[in-house]
Amino acid sequence: MSSKQQQTVSRIMDRRALPARRPKHIAATLAFFIMIAQLLHAQPNPMPTTFCNPLNLNYQALGGFREAADPAVILYKGDLYLFASKSNGYWWSNDMRQWNFVKLNGQIPLDGSYAPAVMVYHDTLYYGVIGSSIYASTDPKNVQWRQVSNWGLGGDPDLFADDDGKVYTYQGLDYCATITGQELNPLNAFAQTGSSWGCFTCNHNNHGWERGGNNNDGNGPYIEGSWMTKHNGIYYLQYAAPGTEFRIYADGVYTSSSPKGPFTYANNSPVSFKPRGFVTGAGHGSTFQDKYGNWGYPLDSALRNM
Repeated sequence: MSSKQQQTVSRIMDRRALPARRPKHIAATLAFFIMIAQLLHAQPNPMPTTFCNPLNLNYQALGGFREAADPAVILYKGDLYLFASKSNGYWWSNDMRQWNFVKLNGQIPLDGSYAPAVMVYHDTLYYGVIGSSIYASTDPKNVQWRQVSNWGLGGDPDLFADDDGKVYTYQGLDYCATITGQELNPLNAFAQTGSSWGCFTCNHNNHGWERGGNNNDGNGPYIEGSWMTKHNGIYYLQYAAPGTEFRIYADGVYTSSSPKGPFTYANNSPVSFKPRGFVTGAGHGSTFQDKYGNWGYPLDSALRNM
């Protein structure tokens, strides 16, 4: 990896009753990828390869627009799996060029919901959405899922498996919300263990990019879209603000030496930000690593009615 790529990776890595999901005031929502590292760089392919943003996926049409928000990507058994809101399924790929759609067709009640949460724990892939139970699969290509928890995930949830075998969920979806964490017991149906804790809350008086409005000239934000990544012993907890309806929708990050905090704001936030262009917004993404060790970042951009 070049020094420029390493700097880019470093920038990303340093960086209910539930309230009703706010409507996206858009013409179309797209899973719009920024590749942090050249994911195809290390592949032994003699032919030149490339990709185009946004990804040309078979998005589901809903009420006059295409929906694929809140993308979550994870590596499982050598393939990348892409989950997105309201998609009636998910995609997998082993080369980042061809994406294969797996349709749920109601096999599990996750096909019409927002904010997928995914993790790999031991040899199993886990999947849930806002308010749902957690489901597990060792054969997701053939839609073989089983329910493994008996309680509902929170707002814009995240599932995170630490390398010491402990499992956590992070959540938060509200006006000036607090992102909270909760340890889970994977040996007891992922039951919630101990008390939850607050990680951080909105701070729009000091973080100008968190302010609402298309020019960051409004009031406080919705805080949402948590995603935890561990890198070189540091925990990076991403979040989205100020709201999906704004072209300045972006992701920031807090860091800690522990999954329970305390968390320190990364001054280079927002780490993902795109307020101009044909498609705008760069919030509610998920940092992932491919099988070659390269880092990538899918994010939620849209054609918005301005």
